[in-house]
Amino acid sequence: MSEPPLLSVRDLSVSFNTKAGPVIAVRKLSLDIAPGETLAIVGESGSGKSVTALSIMRLIEREGGTISGSITLARRAGDTIDLIGAQERTLRQIRGNEISMIFQEPMTSLNPVLTIGAQLAETVVLHRSMPPREALDEARGMIERVKIPDAARRLSQYPHELSGGMRQRVMIAMALACQPRLLIADEPTTALDVTVQAEILALIRKLQDDSGMALLFITHDMGVVAEISDRVCVMRHGEKVEENALAPLFAKPRHSYTQALLAAVPRLGDGSPPAVDAQAPSVLTVEGLVKHFPVRKGLMRRMVAKVHAVDDVSFSLREGETLGLVGESGCGKSTTGRALMRLIEPTEGRITIAGQTMTGLGQEALRAARRNIQMIFQDPYASLNPRLSIATSVTEPLAIHRPELSSKARRDIAAALLERVGLKADHLDLYPHQFSGGQRQRLAIARALALKPKVIVADEPVSALDVSIRAQVIELLKELQHELGLAYLFISHDMAVVEKMSHRVAVMYMGQIVELGPSADVLNRPRHAYTRRLLDAVPIPDPALRKRQRIDEAREIRSPVYPIGEEPARLPLVEVAAGHFVQAAAA
Repeated sequence: MSEPPLLSVRDLSVSFNTKAGPVIAVRKLSLDIAPGETLAIVGESGSGKSVTALSIMRLIEREGGTISGSITLARRAGDTIDLIGAQERTLRQIRGNEISMIFQEPMTSLNPVLTIGAQLAETVVLHRSMPPREALDEARGMIERVKIPDAARRLSQYPHELSGGMRQRVMIAMALACQPRLLIADEPTTALDVTVQAEILALIRKLQDDSGMALLFITHDMGVVAEISDRVCVMRHGEKVEENALAPLFAKPRHSYTQALLAAVPRLGDGSPPAVDAQAPSVLTVEGLVKHFPVRKGLMRRMVAKVHAVDDVSFSLREGETLGLVGESGCGKSTTGRALMRLIEPTEGRITIAGQTMTGLGQEALRAARRNIQMIFQDPYASLNPRLSIATSVTEPLAIHRPELSSKARRDIAAALLERVGLKADHLDLYPHQFSGGQRQRLAIARALALKPKVIVADEPVSALDVSIRAQVIELLKELQHELGLAYLFISHDMAVVEKMSHRVAVMYMGQIVELGPSADVLNRPRHAYTRRLLDAVPIPDPALRKRQRIDEAREIRSPVYPIGEEPARLPLVEVAAGHFVQAAAA
């Protein structure tokens, strides 16, 4: 580095006391960050990335951590301070004013019972001693600075009323309220759609360029690393295994772990699976699926509008085929998946699975029909009961649908399922918290396979996983499809993963499918403007192809809420090439 570091970390070690003894989360870590520089810290879950960030903020002690080493900050006034030896009163002055942090999940970081304006104003009042009325005016300016449209209205809204991308922008505004010299961003875009992610990255870069702020960016997404960083620090098991400038690290990684991380990154253009046999039987048909949610207001709770979450969606799936369903949050992807299983009741439409019509079935008949369709949820930890053993969780579908089986027979089936997904029968008596994220996703897959379904709805099944674990789960899903003839509806916002998994791709926008066709055609030769926008936003894990876009104006996704009596236009799909359909207005 040509200039003195803004932050210098030397021999940082962090440990936690457990019943089994001390666990070292970070060991002898040293790194520097210069003013205006972006340093990315990458590595898989458990590598020590977030622990390092919390240690720099001196928040790790609140989590039970013990810290040693030195963390030296060059302060705005010109002096330096070792944060590890600093008093809490001094740390409160530094946090927000000189070092700020964006946490991974804004919904858990924002107070759900306070308005956005109140939370932003509170930051300014505490750190800048500004009167409340002036602080609220400042909050409006902060909202406008991060390109959130209609700032005055947003101030009176609550976190749940904003989209994920908007909430993340609020967290950025809060972190930048006091113009810190160092911003720590801990996985700020992991759960965001590709278009929102691209906007957030461009926004952070613009604000960084304007203020000369340094950025410590924590992520496991190597495409994001290539897009935003100047230097990269690779961590594994709490230790730094490699550090280098961005281009040399990608071009010639020295450590085998870095090489494995880069090799595991799915890239658009790697190719999709071969086409499914046209003679394969159809196992799922969806015709004119509609799902509306009422919007009620007033004391009488009158319905004044409807949310058109899914609006006239039709598609089919053959045995052994994967249909990738892509689009931004709120486009109707997950609602479609849940409607297929009748976890939510469709408003209109016809769903046929393995020759049986799902719509209109009573509870007993529906329970029997669900044997042919199962679901893998995005968060396996939330979908597995923490109080039930793995044996009970995996065999629960068998207990419901095949009560004639003895408990021993069900346990034998569960043991075989665990072996099939790469786990051991010895794991049956363990509990979800005793497994890693990748292992829990394998357990969720085993549970979905218990009834030998024809169709599996996979709702963002790998989005929260590290790149190497993600690659393993993708390969497992493909192997199971080949062995068992499974059909997948694969819901995801990761376009490279969709390409790797899917034979065909359907693109959803505002509750409608706007493009549908073979993966290679849709992803390489998109015809609809919305599909092109999605693909243009995908971060590319190659510094040579780094994008330099900036946000010139806010983009707000159209609302799917329509007053009673108003309906959106339902445009038909037109075939523009063999098996490739595009909504009529764009065809």
